Amino acid sequence: RLLTPSDPLFTYPQLTRGIKNRQNDETRLHRLLSSPKAMEARETQDQSKMNALLEEMNALVYGKGVSPQDREDFLMRFGCTGHTSDILDYLVNDVGKDRGFVEVGAGNGQWARALTDFHGADADGDSWDHSSSSRLRNNNIRNNGKGWEFVLAYDNMQELPLSPQIYHGNTVPAKKYFYDNVRQCASHVDAVQGYPTRGRVLLLVYPPPGPMALETVEAYANAHPENDTIVYVGEGLGGANA
Repeated sequence: RLLTPSDPLFTYPQLTRGIKNRQNDETRLHRLLSSPKAMEARETQDQSKMNALLEEMNALVYGKGVSPQDREDFLMRFGCTGHTSDILDYLVNDVGKDRGFVEVGAGNGQWARALTDFHGADADGDSWDHSSSSRLRNNNIRNNGKGWEFVLAYDNMQELPLSPQIYHGNTVPAKKYFYDNVRQCASHVDAVQGYPTRGRVLLLVYPPPGPMALETVEAYANAHPENDTIVYVGEGLGGANA
């Protein structure tokens, strides 16, 4: 069907409620930071008061029961938004089969890595899980031994979710979850216009707010008639993404 801005695909009750809750939490956070108890905690540097303040802040920023470390662990494994084995199976075997993906704004490459390893495991007849990822990469199963890269991943490296200075290639998260061939690109438009991306499925995972996503889609669609499939993973109208 022809999609319009009011299509249910882009706006739905869960999203509307989520945006409202986020706005309420942002208002409460601003009030908390300027409250007398926050000023008192900062002025006195009372550790118990500071800890109580941080606990309230974390509940508003990350959600009740979610610690900063929990959030960091999620970012290490998934990036800004998560995937499941069902999602990977659908993308690999239904959407991108025999075509591959070009991912723009890949960040540290968690989705590119998961898709690549799932594709490699599927081709090898193995079941997929993160514990097998290092084995798959080391054996180069991810490219089926043919030198063809299932996911071409690009990012301008300006706003990576996790700093490569901290999470460098020798760290466990990088070895287990990151994609080691995210290409640095100066332009998201240029990334989808070359011959290597022709006929691939365009993948946008949690793109930043602003024109980046739309410009990428337009450049991809106009580059070649075979560029006809887009996978967008993110929030709908009024959300945190494009």
